[in-house]
Amino acid sequence: MPPLVPRPIDFARPVSLHNVHRMLSQLLKSAVKAKLIARSSIDDVQTKTKPKRKKVEVLDEGELACLLAHLKGHWLYMPTLLAAYTGLRRGEVLALRWKDINFAESSLTVAQSVDIVRGKLVVAEPKTDRSR
Repeated sequence: MPPLVPRPIDFARPVSLHNVHRMLSQLLKSAVKAKLIARSSIDDVQTKTKPKRKKVEVLDEGELACLLAHLKGHWLYMPTLLAAYTGLRRGEVLALRWKDINFAESSLTVAQSVDIVRGKLVVAEPKTDRSR
């Protein structure tokens, strides 16, 4: 396996700049707490970056009906239907188990999520507490 080489930070990307700002803020706050510095200079920064959210494309009712009609009989039909009507992420749908479904109460518990990390399937907790 080739050695891991860190990618350079692309400061032009708002998300990268936000992450760098957050990391510096945490480091400097830790230094103040440990009494290594008197105060954090990050507090003087006038502009705190906010990452721009990607535009989410949502299918309208007709487009969803067309997609489901196209998938009828295909193995992707049920996962697509479930994701469309519950808002579950792909990894959450793929990680569902029979024990996560309570037919008596008509409820579903999102207990785990599946993702691919470095070419391997990884089962982990859902992305957020709200996902559960």
